[in-house]
Amino acid sequence: MPYVTAPPWARRVSYGVLVGVYTMALVMGAGAVLLTPTTISARMPPWLTDAWGVLAVAGALGCLYGAATRRYRWEWVWLIALIGATVVYAITVWDIVGDAPTRLAQAGAISTMALSLTLRYVQLWSIRSREVAAHKVRTGARG
Repeated sequence: MPYVTAPPWARRVSYGVLVGVYTMALVMGAGAVLLTPTTISARMPPWLTDAWGVLAVAGALGCLYGAATRRYRWEWVWLIALIGATVVYAITVWDIVGDAPTRLAQAGAISTMALSLTLRYVQLWSIRSREVAAHKVRTGARG
């Protein structure tokens, strides 16, 4: 389980923040599907906007379940989908910045989200690697 060495209050706060992040990612994906932004849909085919929105919703739901139940493997697996959807959105918004400089703050915010999700993925990958190594020691497995 991640953050085993952290004090209980820090674990609770960390998971609470993660639940908030994944909830906002869910809102982002649902907004892309249900309330397709016209500036985004003008830059890509509507099916692609729906696809990354659905990917964001699925990824956010998987991550939300993982964070809420403290099952890091769920988070780890579903983060790939969520990061992918966020990167597609970030690239599209950065493309808009050339024509609409007022989108600079949005481009920076979504890029920050993509980088933060990637950081979380690296943290979970590290935890996974540590647990696999510990399992190999316990079971005497090779490799």
